[in-house]
Formats: sequence, structure tokens, C-alpha cells
Amino acid sequence: GYGGRRLISPDGKDWTIATEWAEKGGDDSNNLMSIVYAQGKFVATGGGGGGPFGKSMGHILVSKDGKEWKEVYEAKFRVHPILYGNDRFVAGGPNRNFLFSKDGEKWSEGAKLTAKESTHFRQGAFGNGMFVFTGNQGGNSPVTWVAVTKDGEKLEHNVADLPPIRGLIFAKETFVAVGPKGMTMTSKDG
Repeated sequence: GYGGRRLISPDGKDWTIATEWAEKGGDDSNNLMSIVYAQGKFVATGGGGGGPFGKSMGHILVSKDGKEWKEVYEAKFRVHPILYGNDRFVAGGPNRNFLFSKDGEKWSEGAKLTAKESTHFRQGAFGNGMFVFTGNQGGNSPVTWVAVTKDGEKLEHNVADLPPIRGLIFAKETFVAVGPKGMTMTSKDG
């Protein structure tokens, strides 16, 4: 969370701060926003959109136990969200692109999003062999986009003509997106 905070709990009730970069934080370079567990490790991503020019703003960190972390990737803008599927990690990258990794530690830049409105990654889900990401043009922009990839290397689909999406999940062979005023959309392939 804010301040690069990483908390651990043996039971989901009692939480302890394992480590943090700053006691107080906000939507800045110390903000961690997404985490996944796969291949015996936790992989966390985040960063912020503001800050002085040249300062690293995006992060990918890896931990085997949730206590000891190492940073494996830095970027000029936020990395978010992180997903796992098809034996690889895929994340929303800092340059309107995907990032991908087979081990969560060595990262490569993948396909760039083609819709000019596709600027800020917000949510993601994996299912039916597809990574599906949604986002907007930043802030409270009403323009919502979707981008689909099988591996992070090639873009399968990218459009920016959807109503606002605030949540995305995959279950029962279906992607479900929800938004304001009870809006619900479904898709089998993203």
C-alpha cells in the first residue's frame, strides 16, 4: 500500500508491517498497488504518477516469504496491475505497454497498446488463456479501454469505447466487469 507498505498475517486477522519505505505515503512513487503469488514467490507492483523528473516511479518487487523483498525492476511510471497465467507474469507497463516475465524477476517490454486513449492501467484478470486489462485516460476520465493479450508479447485486442469499469474478475469461464449505477458486462474472451 501507501509508503511501499508490505504487511503479513498468519491468520488474516492479525497483521504486522513487514517493511515499508515511508511511514506516511500517498499516490506517489512509494505506492504499491498490486500483488500476485505464483511459482513460490510474491510479486508486487506499483509506483505513482507524480514526482520530480528523472525519479524512478514504477516498481516490481519479489519475495519468497513476504518479509524480505528485492526490487527487480524500476520504471519512470507506475507498473500495475500484475497477473499470472500461462506460466508467466504479465503487468501493465509504464509506457502504455505490457511487461512480461517467465520467472517474475527478469522482465521484458511487450506489446504497446494501440488505442490512443489507453494510458492508465486500472484492473486486470486472467482466464480462458487470456490476460485482460482495463483502464482509462487518467483521473476520473469516463473513457474506458480494454486490452487483451495471451502472453504480454502480442496485443490481441485494444478498444476504448466502453462505459466506466471499476472492477474486473474472471470466474465460471467468464470475465465480469462492473461499473457505476449497477453497470455489468460479461465476456468469454475479453
